[in-house]
Order: sequence, then structure tokens, then C-alpha cells
Amino acid sequence: MKRVIYILLYIILIITIFFGLSDRIIYGQQQDLLRWLPFILLFVVNPILVFLIARTFEIKKNTVIGIAALSVLVWGPLYGIYLNKMKDKELTLHGKPTMGIVYKKWHTSGRNRHEWLLKCRFYVNGVEYSTFSEEDKYNQYKIGDTLHVVYAERTPTNCEILELK
Repeated sequence: MKRVIYILLYIILIITIFFGLSDRIIYGQQQDLLRWLPFILLFVVNPILVFLIARTFEIKKNTVIGIAALSVLVWGPLYGIYLNKMKDKELTLHGKPTMGIVYKKWHTSGRNRHEWLLKCRFYVNGVEYSTFSEEDKYNQYKIGDTLHVVYAERTPTNCEILELK
């Protein structure tokens, strides 16, 4: 009986992650708990439920932990691919162009990686929005430059800088 309940909860979890989260949660730029909900569900709740499901079978504990960890490695990238497809679809169907101004630019470096990132500020109906960090591969833009931004009419925080595509 426990196994059935855990499996049903897991199915509900996956459906919620992929189809039940609102755009406000997915594309929100606020620093509140809701912004972290998809990650909490994927990287905390998901492995816990997988662990509980696997424990209902007669499997060694180390194997159960491995299966739970593997679930994150499967669902995490799939969720990223899904989000990119949904973002592109939304921008294609409901995208509106506007002008944005580069207001923040910085350099990051890490192991085998050096990149310039920037953010643009733009306005929709008098409300200010910001793009997410996007890579300026050739380091050709500076603070104050005007760039083309396309945003989703229904969710302006779903946006991208056209020159950086």
C-alpha cells in the first residue's frame, strides 16, 4: 500500500514540476521562496520520494541511494530542456520586441571558462523589467548600450536579448 501511495505522489510531483508551475514561479526574478520551488521539488523532494519508493522493494541501501541520486541526474536536465523549449515557444507565439539598455556587465571565470555576462533593463507599460544574465561572447557591448529585447506578452520576465542569440 505504501508503494502505491509513494508512486502516486511521485507521479503528481513530476506532473506538477513539468505542467503545474505558473510562469510567475518559473520566470520570476524576485528572491522569494517561490522562485526556488522548482529546484526544491527537483533536487530535494524528488530524490526523497524515489528513495522511499525504492526502499519498498528489497534493494540494498547503497543501491537505493544511487537510484535516488540518478533520478536528479535524469530529471534535472530534462527539466532544463523542457524550460528552454517552453520559453522559445512562448517567445515565438507571444513575443513582443522592445529596446533595452545594458545596466550591468561583469566578467566571470572558472575552470576553462571565461565569459562576459550582461543584463538589460526594459519597460513594458511603464513597469521596469530585467533580462536574466546573458553571455556577451565577443565582449562588444558596454553599460549604456541599447539592445533589442523580445519578451513574452503574458510574462515579460520571460525575455531574451536578440543580439546575443
